[in-house]
Amino acid sequence: MNLQHLALAKFSKTHPYPKGNPIINNLIYEIQKIKDRLDEHIEAQEVAINRSLPDPYVDLDDYFRITCEIHEVLFSDFSYKTDIKTDEHIQWKEYFNCLYDHCVIDYDSEQFFHFTLEGFTLFDPPEPLEPGDSCYNLVQTLKELFDKLHAEHRRVVSLLKSPGDYMKFRLSKGRSHLDMITRRDHLVRQRDSMNDIIKWSI
Repeated sequence: MNLQHLALAKFSKTHPYPKGNPIINNLIYEIQKIKDRLDEHIEAQEVAINRSLPDPYVDLDDYFRITCEIHEVLFSDFSYKTDIKTDEHIQWKEYFNCLYDHCVIDYDSEQFFHFTLEGFTLFDPPEPLEPGDSCYNLVQTLKELFDKLHAEHRRVVSLLKSPGDYMKFRLSKGRSHLDMITRRDHLVRQRDSMNDIIKWSI
């Protein structure tokens, strides 16, 4: 808004609209055109603000597919009630439970992938079961699934920023987001002032 528009805004607070005044009518016309452009700018700012919030996308479909398979085998198929008969079975069951607890991501933030990657090497596996053991196939299946999960976990980590870079990225993004909101709010205040003048003229 220029000085004439600001003066008209102040005038409109204390005087009735002088119908037929060509100068004021021209100012109202200018203000309407400016307000229409502001509406477009504000809408564009809203889109930019919403787009600025999400982090870069990493495809986790394979990761969660593998975790679902592990969950099904570990907690439904490899059961204390029906399958576990020996101390060796218990050792493998608890080994896989520990891997699950320390390695499987169920958090919203992908940054947790960095902090859980080492979980795959925290525990030593028990002695291998004999191929004829009743739980041999279940143990082999879980070992293969955790190996796949480990590989997928490493792939995801390779696509993510390091924790330090991520912190810098979030700080920069937060400042940028705040700047966009501040600019948007400034435009909204201008538009509201123009709306008041336009309503005053009707």
